[in-house]
Amino acid sequence: MTAEEVRSALMGESARLLERRRVFRRLPSPPRCKLCAAPFAGIGGLVLRHVGFARSPGNPALCTKCLGKLRKHGMSGVEMPVTLLFSDVRGSTAIGEQMRPAEFHSFLDHFYRLASEAIVGHDGLVDKVVGDEIVALFFGGISGPKHAAAAIEAAIDVAERGRTPRRHRPGRFRWERRSTQARRSWAGRGPAARSRTSPRLAMS
Repeated sequence: MTAEEVRSALMGESARLLERRRVFRRLPSPPRCKLCAAPFAGIGGLVLRHVGFARSPGNPALCTKCLGKLRKHGMSGVEMPVTLLFSDVRGSTAIGEQMRPAEFHSFLDHFYRLASEAIVGHDGLVDKVVGDEIVALFFGGISGPKHAAAAIEAAIDVAERGRTPRRHRPGRFRWERRSTQARRSWAGRGPAARSRTSPRLAMS
């Protein structure tokens, strides 16, 4: 695949990929690969997983076939509009000092899960988890032409989900919503576009 072919697929403009999506959407059952729409459940998922379209353990939003092709051909030289979402826990260092290691690990794991669910639920891809931060991608082939709006909705969703209190020793913590902002740019041509929300924790 050339850089232009990779770009076309990621932008949702590839005729071949669009035809594959049309066929796969007729097969049961959701959830599906965000790129090619291969089903992961039902009889369709059972059959397709044996020909390379199994759910990727590294990124459950994609099938192993799509992820493998992206890794093989890479994205070097590909320029396309993309929206990035960054979400982290404010004051995580201070919070971690008040918890046992296992408790803090559980606390962060809870954040990763709720953030990932919100991101995937708004047609985004989890790119990476670094410390107390999660980074997600939103672009045409996955999230549709209004990917910036999808990222903002996901950021708000993360903040709303995080407001549900959980009890941890030595105290109880609650999420507080922080303002959300987004701007668009071009990947490869300047600063990454991003929609940022930073849920923070306050002990009560």
